[in-house]
Amino acid sequence: MIFRKSISAKSIVELVENLNGFLRNPCSIEEDENGNSFILEQRQLFDTIDAVKVELYAKEHAPPHFHIKGNDVDASFTIEDCKLLQGKAPNKVVKKVKYWHKYARPKLIEFWNETRPYDCPVGPIKT
Repeated sequence: MIFRKSISAKSIVELVENLNGFLRNPCSIEEDENGNSFILEQRQLFDTIDAVKVELYAKEHAPPHFHIKGNDVDASFTIEDCKLLQGKAPNKVVKKVKYWHKYARPKLIEFWNETRPYDCPVGPIKT
């Protein structure tokens, strides 16, 4: 019943692909105020830098990147060279993120590549 409400597919092949995507990626089943069920893809916490969370999302746009979230911090940086893509963060936090990135980059790439869903518009990072 939950999947019938949550997934619309034009064919059995598309339905199987959607279900495989849900099995491969972290998600949760939520219910809205009307009692309708839906599936949410969850963000994956990769690390924390002081009180700032470093997250990666399953379905993403190019270029490969990570997000940082915290008090007065909401930004994204490229995995390749830690370039600020969008958002804002105090200079002190940006410096800490860049320092952290020097050592975390190989693990970020590995994590990115292992968590790409089959239908992610951005594939794995080639190393």
